[in-house]
Amino acid sequence: MKRILILLMVLCLLLTGCAKAPAEEEGAVADTVVEGEAKDTPAEQDKPEIVPESPVTEKEDDAAGNTPTETPGTTEEEQPAAPTDTQEPDTPSDNQSNDTPAVNTSKTDYNFKIMTFNVRCTDDPNGHSIQERAPRVKATIEKHDPDIVGMQEVVPAWHTIFTETMTEKYEVITHYRSATNLEGLTILYKKGAFELIDEDFFWCSETPEKESKGWGATFPRICTWARLKHKSTGREIIFFNFHGEYNDTFAEGSCNLILKEASRYPKAAAFLLGDFNLSTSMSGYTYFASYFDEARTILNDPTSGIFEGTRPGGYPNPGAAEEVLSAFDYVFHQEDKAEAVDYIIDRTRFDGYFASDHYAVIGCYKL
Repeated sequence: MKRILILLMVLCLLLTGCAKAPAEEEGAVADTVVEGEAKDTPAEQDKPEIVPESPVTEKEDDAAGNTPTETPGTTEEEQPAAPTDTQEPDTPSDNQSNDTPAVNTSKTDYNFKIMTFNVRCTDDPNGHSIQERAPRVKATIEKHDPDIVGMQEVVPAWHTIFTETMTEKYEVITHYRSATNLEGLTILYKKGAFELIDEDFFWCSETPEKESKGWGATFPRICTWARLKHKSTGREIIFFNFHGEYNDTFAEGSCNLILKEASRYPKAAAFLLGDFNLSTSMSGYTYFASYFDEARTILNDPTSGIFEGTRPGGYPNPGAAEEVLSAFDYVFHQEDKAEAVDYIIDRTRFDGYFASDHYAVIGCYKL
């Protein structure tokens, strides 16, 4: 009888242990996941294809509020995708050309005219390669006949074009931002109107004397300058050509550097222009505008309106309707040393085709 009782007790213990086993599995401790590491990552060929979102570049509507990035060693602009076999560009039509006049006949009392022009550093489709756009850029400059031009996104191909086609009237000064990234800034000045005193450039950073990135910039940025004597008036001017960053802190740091350089020549009239990559709603623009004057905002009736943008939205589609993106390009001066007379944004298209993905912006002054 005792043996039967012992066997029954053992049997009960065995049955109780089996019933508890699932509860122990439910309470198993999960593997620890370390941030930045993948546990049991599948082989590369097993990963699903990821389609990236379209990047927001500094050429798109600044309302996105994102800072563009750049792959080291490349130019900063995103090339628009070439049209596919099933998507042809629109055909240009007569109503897509906005031929901006070269001179406002009611505003001719000036003796000094400057232009900023971002000429775009890459070849684009639909009749918008550098070689195809070069005659349009040249025609725009010749129409306005500026005394000094500041150009941005100049690569060696553009520098060659300028030295081969513009030197009858202009001297050409080009500096690149990096020894490995040959994109830079060019100054053209009329050789018959000015005597060059000095010229140079600096990096927009905490160490402007050496190649460097400053204040959160995504790549090296520079500012070129030329100190000139205006022969007909004897006035000395210092001309700054700048290509900025979509970054308010960078804008403030760069502005302080430019002000420091300009302060070395207190008698000279300072002019600052370029592609600032800042919309007028950004604090970086406000910072520049607090130290420099702008014909766009101080004139009562300039040729171009105060709220007009400086970038064509339809680029590089020659059939695109007229669309203007926000202002990124500005011409600044010092009103106590040069009186603003007119302000012009040239939105001219050539049979529907663009000169660049920025419009030329012109300021007229009385020295």
